[in-house]
Amino acid sequence: MLNPQFLVAHAEAVSDGPGSTGADQYRLALKLPDAGTVWIVDLDHATMLPRRITVTETDPLLGQVKVTASYDDWRAVAGITTPFRMAKHVDGALVRREIREDVSYSQTNLAGRFSIPEGQGAPDDTGGLYDWGWDMSHWFLRRADMAAPADEDQSSDVGFLGVGNGVFQITGSSHHNLVIEGSDRLIVVDAPLYDRRSRAVLRALKERWPDKPVKQLILTHHHNDHVGGLQPYISAGADLVVPAGTRDLFDDVVKRTLGITVEITAVTEHATLAGSGRDVALYAVPNSHANDMLVVYLPSERLLFNSDLFSPGRDTQHPLWAGELLAAIRFLNLDVANIVGGHGHGAEPLQALERAVSAQ
Repeated sequence: MLNPQFLVAHAEAVSDGPGSTGADQYRLALKLPDAGTVWIVDLDHATMLPRRITVTETDPLLGQVKVTASYDDWRAVAGITTPFRMAKHVDGALVRREIREDVSYSQTNLAGRFSIPEGQGAPDDTGGLYDWGWDMSHWFLRRADMAAPADEDQSSDVGFLGVGNGVFQITGSSHHNLVIEGSDRLIVVDAPLYDRRSRAVLRALKERWPDKPVKQLILTHHHNDHVGGLQPYISAGADLVVPAGTRDLFDDVVKRTLGITVEITAVTEHATLAGSGRDVALYAVPNSHANDMLVVYLPSERLLFNSDLFSPGRDTQHPLWAGELLAAIRFLNLDVANIVGGHGHGAEPLQALERAVSAQ
């Protein structure tokens, strides 16, 4: 949709011809061969160039959403009419505005470049190559939008690194969970990446703790790289624990994608989870990285889990976020011996956080 000249060039009309939607605009329904998706194209009456394209998509995280892109300042580039201004809305929210100062085209023979070699496809448990890719599509597209592309599937390698008594960092990808073993249940912190990763983690949890289901899923914050795989945990019976400011967001996500209502505990400043047979405390931490963020504190282990603010084992840290985490620990007067993260590897003592802050 960012380059409608190619969409319009290859699509087929659904109706026999355009219909007028006003004095200066025509409307045309288009589809790509074999794709099945229908795009509604509003054409300028004078130029017959697209003003706007609208489509309903099934987003892996948000469910059914209306996506609209609008265009202006069309110019000829290498014989291809190209928009130099565009804006994109997803579900009514503005997500992108773009002014293009220079556009160039490279014509290369790519015949067969994207064909799938015979015998290679999706693993048997995913329901087909299309489903396999769709589960992860939001992750790859969002990472590309952030200019930090991640092109490898990170779902299959699941490991458990002990960071406390019955507490494990779930490793094997660029983003980690935490699992806390209770007397009759498991508590998981964060659901990173995408559904396929979460299903692999759930299988590994079931194999290691066959009699202990995941009863609660704690989400530290709303960023898609830490919540993109939440639906499999909900489908497996887990309740949600989230920052209070994101409660409505996650309630909407679950209803739209799974069609159900889930029990949600919203944490404003501090809460203690009951029922697991061990103390699990949650605290809101003001910070510059994400509105409404929680950290998980296990007083018996003197262990604190955070996502993004400090990543134990990494050579470089974000000084502002690390300082904000240290300030919160001191303000809350938490007796923290070790810190584990959604990034990095393993646990490091509080002194490592203090050194990271003082070094800046």
